[in-house]
Amino acid sequence: RVMERLSKDVTIELLVEDGTYIEVSNPVVVAKLHGPAQAILKGERLALNIMQRLSGIATQTRRYTSLACAKGIQILDTRKTSPGLRVLERYGVRAGGGTNHRFGLFDAILIKDNHLKIAGGVKPALEAAAKFLKAHPHLQMSQILSVEVSSLDELQEALDQGAKRVLLDNMSPDQVRQCIQKISINSSIGTKECFVEVSGGITLENLNSYLINGVNAISTGALTHSARNIDLSLEFTD
Repeated sequence: RVMERLSKDVTIELLVEDGTYIEVSNPVVVAKLHGPAQAILKGERLALNIMQRLSGIATQTRRYTSLACAKGIQILDTRKTSPGLRVLERYGVRAGGGTNHRFGLFDAILIKDNHLKIAGGVKPALEAAAKFLKAHPHLQMSQILSVEVSSLDELQEALDQGAKRVLLDNMSPDQVRQCIQKISINSSIGTKECFVEVSGGITLENLNSYLINGVNAISTGALTHSARNIDLSLEFTD
């Protein structure tokens, strides 16, 4: 896309498919460009910066997904993206085997801790959200509603209100297990099953301890805000 903006005479031959893991011990040619040198040099740094950034995100995501996939747990991104690059960075997450969370505030409702404080708790927050969705059935997010909880009491309140998706925030692995048990008990007495997302303080170093049966997804901003760029270069050949 960068080169297309600079010249119609630049052609690009992609040699490696997106999402392919490359060992970096030896240089690998991922693409070949043919066309006017002036146009290619104008777009070189911008194109490389974008590719390096997205390759770093894909690589970071792959580290997480390679551990979580054995348990059937999705790795989700967050809205902690670079200004103006969210569309591209989300693509980098998908290339690394991750799953995109909501794009913004318009396509899904996620009731977070600040919302709970403003509304006065889980129940009034869920009631307000349900009222809004009922009044706006045309919105794409009308069927998606998730609430963030940080304690067993908040979780029970959410389940009592019929929450179909909960986000367990900043909990230890033992606390997550307790929540899973509570959700399982509620499900056994007739409450609908609940999608369980875990987030907050989860890193590659402690990820394995959160790969718990009953967890459906783990979300982490580290996929995008802490990814290291992969070094790429453009070299002219004869």
